[in-house]
Amino acid sequence: SDEPQPQGAYAEAKLAAERMLLQSALPVCLLRVAPLYGLPEGRQKLQGVISLQVAPALKNQSFDQWGEDSVKDYLHRSDFCEALRRIVAQRLQGDVWNVGSGVATHLRELVRIVEKTTGHQLEINLQPSPEWDVRDNRLDITKLRGAIGWQPGVSIERGMELESVRLRERFSQLLQRPA
Repeated sequence: SDEPQPQGAYAEAKLAAERMLLQSALPVCLLRVAPLYGLPEGRQKLQGVISLQVAPALKNQSFDQWGEDSVKDYLHRSDFCEALRRIVAQRLQGDVWNVGSGVATHLRELVRIVEKTTGHQLEINLQPSPEWDVRDNRLDITKLRGAIGWQPGVSIERGMELESVRLRERFSQLLQRPA
C-alpha cells in the first residue's frame, strides 16, 4: 500500500506501464516479485545476490558487494512457481500483488547464512552502491495470501542450502566436461 518511489528511468517506466495497464479495460494481474533465487541459468552467468554469494564461497573467491548493507525480501523459485500456479488457476486480476517471502533479510545476514551453509568464509569486496539500487525492499504479501491461500514454504536458510547443492552439482558437471 506504500506509494511507489521509483529510483531511475527503468523503475519509472515499469511504474508507468503498471498504471497504463490498470487504467485499461484489459483483465490484468500485476505482480511485484521479490528478487528470485534458485533459478537455473543455463549458459548464462549467475544472477541474483544469493547465487553471486554462494558461488564464490564454494570456489573460495571474493564477492563484490554494492553498498554497505540493504534489506530485501528474497523468494525461492519453487515458492514463486506455486504462487504463479495458484494465481493462474484462480484467474486473479484487477490489482497489483506482491509476491515474496514476506520476510526481510539484511545483506549481512545473507553473508552469515552463506558462510554457515557452505562452510567457507566469504571475502567481500565493498563497491559503491549505484544510485538506482533499492536499499530497502520489504514486501507485504498479506493481500496475496488471503486471495489465493498461498504461503511461501522455503525459508532463506533452506533456500540457501538448496542453492548451495545446486551450484555444487553445476560446478562438478562443468569440471567433468571434456576440454
